Amino acid sequence: MNLSDTISPDKVYFELDADKICRVTAEMLLQNAVKFNLDEFQEVWQQSVPEGMTTRLDQLKVRLIGAVPGILQVTSD
Repeated sequence: MNLSDTISPDKVYFELDADKICRVTAEMLLQNAVKFNLDEFQEVWQQSVPEGMTTRLDQLKVRLIGAVPGILQVTSD
């Protein structure tokens, strides 16, 4: 039996969890950073995930430093 005989293009055999992939990618980018320019981070982050996935800040546990607009601070909470 050929593999192409058993795979149907209409069925989903596996699915990637975009939120988890985006979160893990962000964690890798931020692992050695304490502060990161928010706009730069979001651009690099979006470019680092697979095509078709969309990064969003709500996928992360982060806080924006109020005294410095546009600076992302990583928290361990």
